[in-house]
Amino acid sequence: MCMATAYMKRGSRKEVLLQEVAYIHPKGDSMVLKPLFGEQKRVKASIREIDFLNSTILFEEVEEAAK
Repeated sequence: MCMATAYMKRGSRKEVLLQEVAYIHPKGDSMVLKPLFGEQKRVKASIREIDFLNSTILFEEVEEAAK
């Protein structure tokens, strides 16, 4: 099996969100990430890039709409 590492792009840097991600499910403006083992994580983000060769997923934070 091939699991991926999820990163969040913040400015010019990338931060690890979750390792061994096996499943991603979009829910509105959020993404639910489920690892092979452990707790799932929900982030307000959109997918910026998926690199299958290096098993990485890069997310970008979703801007909150002004009220």
